[in-house]
Amino acid sequence: MTKYKPHTPYVGVGIIGLNKKNEILVIRRAHKLAGGYHTWAIPGGGVNYGEHFLDSAKREFKEETGLCLIEPKIFCITNDNAGQFHWITITVIGRVKDEKVILQEDEVDAYKWVKPTNIPKPWYKIFNTLVSTPEWQQFRKKPRANSLTL
Repeated sequence: MTKYKPHTPYVGVGIIGLNKKNEILVIRRAHKLAGGYHTWAIPGGGVNYGEHFLDSAKREFKEETGLCLIEPKIFCITNDNAGQFHWITITVIGRVKDEKVILQEDEVDAYKWVKPTNIPKPWYKIFNTLVSTPEWQQFRKKPRANSLTL
């Protein structure tokens, strides 16, 4: 796990992975030191130095869920001051090839495929910012990977 310096901005990715039923994959965070212990969110993590954010999204999604993300696209960008930490999160959306999840158990201890209107709680603090965006409100009504364009 990366050690983060307080009062420093970081870039992260959040990943909305859709199955054939237009359900999204949500995970329950299990790493006690990462913050948001036992809260629900979409998969995600930090962008590594020199890494393209779409490559980061594919990598993080694969690491946390064992699934491949197909044709990720920008969904929205959010800005969070979470205590001492400042995250700029690029959320991407894409389809998944298959639904056989293999969890990264040191960071994730549960998952669910859910409709965007039925996400379990409690939510990870940064996830609250995502669900309050106009993009998410539009997505809730019509959850499709190609329903949004920038």
